[in-house]
Amino acid sequence: FCVKFFFDNKSQFKARPIEMNMYNSNECMIIPEDNFLILFFSQLRHKIMPNLSKKDRFSLSFNLLPKGEFGEGDSKTIF
Repeated sequence: FCVKFFFDNKSQFKARPIEMNMYNSNECMIIPEDNFLILFFSQLRHKIMPNLSKKDRFSLSFNLLPKGEFGEGDSKTIF
């Protein structure tokens, strides 16, 4: 199984890359190994691919938030 991430880069420039690589792709797939931890921002669009193996798969999701004041001006939030 793997995790698929989607990079929704909205740009005003419609230039096609000469060669595709990890820096200009629209998506990326990560195949985890034993004792592998993937941490990413929750805003990143992602999809957990189906588990096609006979092994159990465990997934834990959580959010981390700052403590205290965060931001500035009219965007200031107190956690």
